[in-house]
Amino acid sequence: MRPAARYAVAGCVVLVVLVLALEMTAYIYARAQPDGKQTEAMLRWSMGARAAASKELGRTRAEESCDVAIAEKEASCATAMTHMKNAKLDCSRSMAESSGFVCVDDVSWNTTKKIAQRQGVKHGYKYEAMCEGKHPDELKGQPCSPRCSWYSIFFEPEFSCPLKERVGSIGDGGKYVCHSPTLAKDNCLMYSVGSNNDFSFEIGFHEIWPHCAIHTFDPTVKGKVNNPPFVQFHPWGIVRRSAPISETATPDSALWLSLQDVMRRLNHTGREIAVFKIDIEGGEYDFIEGLYAEIFFPMAQIQMEVHSPKKNGRLFLLLRQGGYAIFSKEINYLSQNCHEYAFARVGRSFFENNRDRLVLDNMTCSA
Repeated sequence: MRPAARYAVAGCVVLVVLVLALEMTAYIYARAQPDGKQTEAMLRWSMGARAAASKELGRTRAEESCDVAIAEKEASCATAMTHMKNAKLDCSRSMAESSGFVCVDDVSWNTTKKIAQRQGVKHGYKYEAMCEGKHPDELKGQPCSPRCSWYSIFFEPEFSCPLKERVGSIGDGGKYVCHSPTLAKDNCLMYSVGSNNDFSFEIGFHEIWPHCAIHTFDPTVKGKVNNPPFVQFHPWGIVRRSAPISETATPDSALWLSLQDVMRRLNHTGREIAVFKIDIEGGEYDFIEGLYAEIFFPMAQIQMEVHSPKKNGRLFLLLRQGGYAIFSKEINYLSQNCHEYAFARVGRSFFENNRDRLVLDNMTCSA
């Protein structure tokens, strides 16, 4: 017998004894009354006792039913939790349709695609202004106050990263990174291009993903490099095309290399770069042009600071043609012309399947 049932039976026995005691009390009281009032008094006491007993019995039965319901609900919840623990999330569809970038159930994935589709339509708004790096009001010849920022109207995040985290220092230097399955791989790679001898992003990244190899590139650092022991520093600039290397160059010499040549030198050819953080003060435009020309995009996600609205339209469209969707946008409060963006490589087919006109029509801005 369940504990709740045992308590209910015991309660019923106590109530029966209570009713009998009340009945006896009523009888004794009634007998003590004058003859004319004995019957009335006995009836009143008997009815009152039974009503009280019935009320208490009803409350006890209700409590018993409630206890049983709670016990059954707890058992049902425990069973459901067991099933959830034993069941594995089926995210094969989202993994296949996002180039392995996200792992979510089909319902969440369908919603993610619909969001991207709705936002994608807005990206083509005022195409001429977008390519010229201007606010539409400027093209109309209207007075334009600081509110007329190119960033205020073009290219908002369109792709929903299930889990994203701002990595690195507070303020300038921190970047949003998506917790993608690509970061869980044992041979995970992170490239940080442009450091200015500040390794706060690399330190924050290492605290979260200590199994990933971190390589930082910057040919402009003078004097002692303050890289932590887990960061491999290279005095190289990553550019569109490699510059000739002097015969007198040493391992510490500043070199200007293409991404392909960098990966060759580090024996990373054919590997995926899980996170590619780049902040090279305007050099990002020519660099992305080179990747697009070579159809070479080995980066699962890109964290990039952009510096020129006039060049942004073409840059973002080239990345879109290469299969990258925006999942984060952050204002740089120190400079109106600079913004932080983060891109996820979901594959060109993601946009094609979403009937994205910018990709299907190969739309771009003139160089």
